[in-house]
This record gives sequence, C-alpha cells and structure tokens, in this order.
Amino acid sequence: MSVSKDGFAKLSNKNRHVAARGPALQSLVSGRACWTEEAAGSRALLAWIVLFHLLVNVWLLCMFTSLLIVMGGWLGSQAVLDTSSVVHLERFIKLERCLAGI
Repeated sequence: MSVSKDGFAKLSNKNRHVAARGPALQSLVSGRACWTEEAAGSRALLAWIVLFHLLVNVWLLCMFTSLLIVMGGWLGSQAVLDTSSVVHLERFIKLERCLAGI
C-alpha cells in the first residue's frame, strides 16, 4: 500500500468510495491508527474504572448474599424452634397426602 502526498493511503478500486467519506474512515480502512497516545492513557483509565466498578459490585453481591445466608440460618432456626412456639407441619405437608401413602 502506498501513501499519497497528502498523507493518506492510496486505496484500491473497490475501496475508492471510502475516500469520499472523510479521512477518519479512510484511515480505518487503510489500517492506520487514528488513536493518539494521550487517548490510550485515558482509554486505559476508563477500562480500569469499569473493571474496578464491576469487581466491587460482585464483591458487594457476595457479601450481601453471605450476610443473608448467615442471618437466615441464625434467625430462621430461632424463629422456628422457639420454645414457646409449636411447629405446625401441616403448613408444609398436607395431612391428606400423608394419609394417602399409608
């Protein structure tokens, strides 16, 4: 691929319509990088912020789920097995269903 006097790559016949659309599109087709080194630093910073945000969200989700499991195991067993309360199994298992199996 050769470069013309204005700095743009000469395109083949099938890509000539791209040259009319502007230098940015032409540089993408010709393979020249249109990103500067300053933009590379800001892209890296943006990627780091997005990844950090996702990791913090996953960490918070794991912590919240663990807290719910611990609280459910601790408070749930105390609520069901309280000495003054009676566990009514008919809320969970129908009596007719148990008698039908006998």
